[in-house]
Amino acid sequence: MIMTMFRCFLLSLFLLPTLGSALELRVSGELLLTQALSQIREARKAAPEEPALILLPESVTELLQPITLNAEDSNFTIIGTKSTLIGGPTVTGW
Repeated sequence: MIMTMFRCFLLSLFLLPTLGSALELRVSGELLLTQALSQIREARKAAPEEPALILLPESVTELLQPITLNAEDSNFTIIGTKSTLIGGPTVTGW
């Protein structure tokens, strides 16, 4: 899991900016939204104006921790096709 996150981070740092497109990360079972946001913030330290994009999967994404967007997150987009973002974990078993 850590190696997958590291590969995504390296890809976003080195490959995507050279292609001239936005910094882009895909949320998955291995990379949470909060982790993706942290990685993009880290990558944008060198170029704060660089556009950034987080892609949500075609499923339900539950926020297990709140996210806070700041001024440093300008030019930043979270999108998904057939995606649902829920503000907390699903409550079951009652």
